[in-house]
Amino acid sequence: MDFFEVVILSFAVQAVFIGFIFIFNRKGDRVAKIIWFIFLFLLSYNLFNSVLYWSCENPKLIKKLSAFYFLPIALVGPLFFLFVKRRITQRKLKLNEVLLHLIPAAIVLISCLGIFLIPAELKEALTKDGIRAQHKSIINPYFLVGFILSSLFFYGLAAYRIYRKYTYKGFEITFWIKTITLVFLGFCTLRTLYFIMVVFNGYKAEYYYTLITGLTLFLGFVTYLGYIHPELFNGRVLKALGSPVKYKNAGFSAKLSIHYKQKLLDGMHKDKLYLNNDLRLNDLSEYLGIARHHTSQLVNEHFQMGFFDLINKFRVEEVVRLLLNNTENLSTIEIAYRSGFNNKVSFYRAFKKFKGVTPTHYLSKHQAST
Repeated sequence: MDFFEVVILSFAVQAVFIGFIFIFNRKGDRVAKIIWFIFLFLLSYNLFNSVLYWSCENPKLIKKLSAFYFLPIALVGPLFFLFVKRRITQRKLKLNEVLLHLIPAAIVLISCLGIFLIPAELKEALTKDGIRAQHKSIINPYFLVGFILSSLFFYGLAAYRIYRKYTYKGFEITFWIKTITLVFLGFCTLRTLYFIMVVFNGYKAEYYYTLITGLTLFLGFVTYLGYIHPELFNGRVLKALGSPVKYKNAGFSAKLSIHYKQKLLDGMHKDKLYLNNDLRLNDLSEYLGIARHHTSQLVNEHFQMGFFDLINKFRVEEVVRLLLNNTENLSTIEIAYRSGFNNKVSFYRAFKKFKGVTPTHYLSKHQAST
C-alpha cells in the first residue's frame, strides 16, 4: 500500500468517524444527521473498495465487495436529495417517499445480484479472461453505469431545485447547502467524464486515479464543513465559509416578512386555523411553509406576543362574535369550545386578558349599550 492509497484510506476513515460524532451530538436534526452519516459511509466504502483493489491486500475480499461496487454509488444520489430536502424544509420524510427514492438503488441491486446467478465455471472463465466480476450483471454494464450517472444528476439537480425554490420563498437557506449541492453536481460531472473517457479510450489508471482523487476531495470537503460548523445542522446562516452571521426578520427581507404576516392573517380570518383546539406552532409552520423558529419569530415581531396568546386572541374574537349572534342559544362554554378552546380555565383566563372582563360582564355591557 503506497502513500497515495494511505491518504485516501485516511479520508474514508475520518469521514465515518466524523459521521459518528454527528449522530451522537444531541443538538440539531437527528434524522438529517443519520442520513448524512449513511451518505458519508457509502462514499467512504467506495474509497475503501478502490484502495483494496489497488493494493490487492485481500483478493478474496475484493471479489466479494466488487459484486456490490455499484450499489453505494446508486444510493448516494437519493440520500443526498433526502438530506437536502429534510434540512431545508424541516418536514418529516414519509416512509413511502423514502421507498420511492430507493427504487433506482433497488434496480441496481437486482442487476448486481446477477453475478451470483452465473454458474461457477463461467464465473471462473470470466475472471481468467480479465473481466471483473462486478461488471457482469443482468443489465448491460454500460447501461447500468449510464443509469446510475443519470440518477446522480437527477437527484443533484432536484436538490438544487429545492434550494432555489425555498430561497425564493425567503427561507434562511444556509450557504453550505448551496455550495455542497454545486460540488455534488461537479462530482457527478467528473464521474460522467470518466465513463465517457473509458468508453472511447479504454480503461487507463490515470483516469481512475483522477476520479478517486475527486471523490476524496469531495468527501474531505463535506466532512470538513460538518466538523468545523456543526451548528449548520441547526440551520445557521453562513455569509461566507467560516463566517456565521445573525439574521433579522427570521431571514426574510422586509417584503417577504410582510408576505408571511399576511399569509398568517389569511389563515386565521379565512381558514380559521384557530378553531383547531390542538393547534400547535408546528402546524402553523407547516401551513406557512416555513421553519418552526421562523414562525415563532414572525409572530413575536409582528404581533408582539407569543404563539398561544395570538391564537387565543383570535379565539376570543370568535367567542365574541358567537356571543353577539347566539341564534342557537348556546351556553358560553359551548361557544368557547366551538371557538377552539379546550378547557374552561384557559378560556376564562384568555377572555379576561384580552377583553378585561368576564364573558358574562362583556355580554351584559354590550346589551346595555344597545
